[in-house]
Order: sequence, then C-alpha cells, then structure tokens
Amino acid sequence: MAEYNFFNSPIFQEALKEVGYRMDAASQRNVEIFGKTWYGKHFKMAEFAKTKDEFSALLGQMHLDIAASTINRNAAPPVRPLDGFGMVKAEMLTFAHTYPMQDEDIRAIVEYSRYYNRSSERRQVIDYITKKLWNVRQKAINGVNERLDIMILGLLSNEGKFTFTKENDPNSPFIGKTIDFGFDETHSAKVTADWTDTNKATVDIIADIAGVIENADLKPTKMLMRRSTLNFILSTAILKRYINGTDNASRLIVEAQVNAELERLGLPTIEVVEKLSRTIDGVSENKFNPFTDGKILFVPEDNFGTIEHLITNHDLGIDDDGVTYGKYNHIEVASWMQGLKEGTSHTEFVSASLTGTPVWENALDCYSLDVLPSSR
Repeated sequence: MAEYNFFNSPIFQEALKEVGYRMDAASQRNVEIFGKTWYGKHFKMAEFAKTKDEFSALLGQMHLDIAASTINRNAAPPVRPLDGFGMVKAEMLTFAHTYPMQDEDIRAIVEYSRYYNRSSERRQVIDYITKKLWNVRQKAINGVNERLDIMILGLLSNEGKFTFTKENDPNSPFIGKTIDFGFDETHSAKVTADWTDTNKATVDIIADIAGVIENADLKPTKMLMRRSTLNFILSTAILKRYINGTDNASRLIVEAQVNAELERLGLPTIEVVEKLSRTIDGVSENKFNPFTDGKILFVPEDNFGTIEHLITNHDLGIDDDGVTYGKYNHIEVASWMQGLKEGTSHTEFVSASLTGTPVWENALDCYSLDVLPSSR
C-alpha cells in the first residue's frame, strides 16, 4: 500500500490549482494583486515573448554594455545570498528571487487540514492552504517587480545608465558595473546655481526649466523628480513672488499652484517619484529611493517604453520533474518541495523569475537636469 503523502493529496493539489487560477485571471485582467509597481505607470510589458535570437538581436540594437539583472539566465535562482559567476558583455540575465515556505508553516497546513477533516469543512481547508501558498508567491513576485523598479528608476535618473551598487543590489556579482540604455548626452544640463538652501533667495526655477527645453524638437510635458527637489522648488523666493505677487511674496505655495503656473507658461508639469525600495544583504536591510536625488528628467509622454522578455523554458515545454509552474504578468512562478532526501526539513520553495530588459523607447526625446553638486 502506498504511503500517504499530503502534498499529493487532492485537497493540496486543489489549493495549488486555485493559486494558479487566481494568478492567471489577474494577469489576463491586468489586475495588480501583488502590489503596485512604479514601472507599470510608464513601461508596458511586451505582450509577446521573444525567442533567444530575437532577444539577442534586441540587445545588440540597444548597444547595451551589459544586459543585466541579478543572475545568469542559465543559473538556478539561488536562495540568498546570490552566488557570483562570470559576466559576458550583453548577456541575457534574469530577475529572480526564491523564497521558502518554512517547515513550521507546512506543519500548520497539514495539522489544520487534519483537524478540519469533515467534507463540510473542505472549502475552509482549501482557503487556508491557498492563503499560505499565496503569501510566499506574493513575496517572490514582488521581489521581481521591485528589481524592475530599482533598475528603471536608476537608469531614468542617471542619463540612461544603471550602475550596480551595494545599496541597490548588495548580492549582485555585477557591483561596480554599468548598463547603458541609451541617452543623448547633449540633452543633459546643469544649473548654473545649485538648488541648495543657500541659494533659495536667488534661484530662478522657471528660467532653469525653460533653459533646458528651449531647443527641444518634441517638447516635454512632464518632469520627474524626488520629493526633496519639489520641496526646494516650493521654498524659492523668486517663484513665490512670481505666483503670489510682490505683496504676498512670503506666502507658502503648493505643488498644484506650481503645476498650474508651469502649464500656463507651456512648461512641463511636475511628477514626484514616491518610491521606497528595500534590499537585504544577509540580515541587514537597506531602504532607499532608487531615483537619484538632485536629478530632474524631462519626458514628452507617459509611455516611456516596453519591457521585452524572453520566452520561458516552461513555455517551450522544457519542465523539471516535480516542479509546478504558473505565471503572473509574464513573470514565471515555479514551486517545488524539498525534504529529508535533500538534507533539509520539509520546505516548499517558490521562485519567481523574468528574463527581460526595459527598452527606453523615447530616451532620445528626454532631457536631464542636475540641480545638486552631489548628483554630478
């Protein structure tokens, strides 16, 4: 008689299927069930995956120094810390995170299902298991989306260049390496007087902004900046006087007033990049805004580009034994069990991965302004 294995049981398999159905349904309806991404506002995920040859050709057209992410596409997504490996120019890389469901969570699922074992309680048990499985998948998928946000905000605020650092990717084998996504260096400018507290009385925000785009063929409609940059703008004496008049020059102004004035003058309005990212180096947590302080990006439209991605092994029919696959917004989710025969306690591992790269399609129509000495 075959020994009972809970993970092969109909009730556990049904919960696994329900998790997959939820992800597929949300992806088809473009519902953000795993948290809101920043990149989703301005970059769209390509509808169709590319073959290896198509993807390689794309990278060549982009003239990337490195097509990069956290791990090599052919490497298994490791549980932290990430292992290093040799780097090849323009190599396809994969955004990937693996998270374990710990032994105590698995025991809780099994015990719960045995306690509530009447047929009338089947739905209750399936919902409980589904919730536990869902939580681990949420962490894995959010990790991939977070990596995309970090890279995209980094390249947008650094003239198309993204540099791997201990802050933005502490376990990466690429620390110190830079990817160049393409930006017209002649579209990069610096203010003559730094936007610092000592210059609040003399900086002319309107003149600085107008000077950047006066010769632009395609006029920008929006400026991306951090909250600290906006706060400086709101504190400048000349702009207050410009909006409030001389008699009320000391009165506070708000973002809506500034945007209304910019729009009246035919200048781009302000969009504040509100983003707090989190990376982990071992047990140390680091929180930061990946959009560089002291940088302003001028953009002509809301749609900046596309995230192109490679067709997965699963979609090609190349699966691993004992692995269950799912997908959310082209992010592949794989899960498998490990136990005593692998030398560990019973653990379900969930990996989320995407082999792809952002393509900044309107880069040559964008402009950048440095307003702090530290941003140069």
